[in-house]
Amino acid sequence: MHTASKERHAYIVQLADPPLASYTVQEQHLERDSEAARLYVLALEEKQNAVLALVEHAPVQYHYTVTLNGFAALLTENEVSRLKAVPGVTQVSPATVEQLNGAALKNNQQ
Repeated sequence: MHTASKERHAYIVQLADPPLASYTVQEQHLERDSEAARLYVLALEEKQNAVLALVEHAPVQYHYTVTLNGFAALLTENEVSRLKAVPGVTQVSPATVEQLNGAALKNNQQ
């Protein structure tokens, strides 16, 4: 019998509500430092925390609210499966680290 791995890996969990950068009120984007923006970010974080409560032992690495609504956490296979089934969770993707080629960047800047 195969048992799911208890090993944790980094994942990015994306939620359905728009992030601050694309959220609009009466067709106006919110100023990032405004009270309305602060309240919207708090609402996003509250929803993120509700999802995180379903995987309460998962270490959270980051919360994203400005250009992405979601969080990065260390999850087991079972936790990934559980989160993928949650309404409002649009994507659960392995987190990757990309290395930029410094030489290519320097050549493009000249």
